[in-house]
Amino acid sequence: MTSIDAAGVVDFVLAGRRTLPRDPLAPLLLARRVLRHSTSLGGFRGEKAAALLTGVAAHAMGRLPSIASAAVAMLLGHLAHGSGWPLPRGGSARIAGAMAVDITAHGGLYHTGSPVTDLRQLRHARTVFLDTGPKTFLAPAASRLPSTAGTSACSPTVP
Repeated sequence: MTSIDAAGVVDFVLAGRRTLPRDPLAPLLLARRVLRHSTSLGGFRGEKAAALLTGVAAHAMGRLPSIASAAVAMLLGHLAHGSGWPLPRGGSARIAGAMAVDITAHGGLYHTGSPVTDLRQLRHARTVFLDTGPKTFLAPAASRLPSTAGTSACSPTVP
């Protein structure tokens, strides 16, 4: 894949899809690779390669394997090879620290180490950020979600 192809794939995936892609071959290039890596048509060989792709695909927070998670894996893997993994200097804790400073600077409060067992505990909060995954979120949010919650793509399954 050339850098022109690479730019076309990124543009296609990250664009708002309100217009035709600038590079009409990019969707075909991406589709071919997504189908190859999300089905039994081929893809990575060996346990280490499968584990790597599965780890990247898990960022889609959906069912594994699936075409959607394969597309996320292809995009993130593609971006990593093009410009490297975006890592903050000093580690990811620096992102949380910067958010805490910004919240405080704007008059907000934040609490850490406080388990939330029911979202009703937070009924007076204007904004809530929870550090949890979709499956873990189901228990404290049960009182505010439809009874079918957790039966769709928000409850990842790994074969």
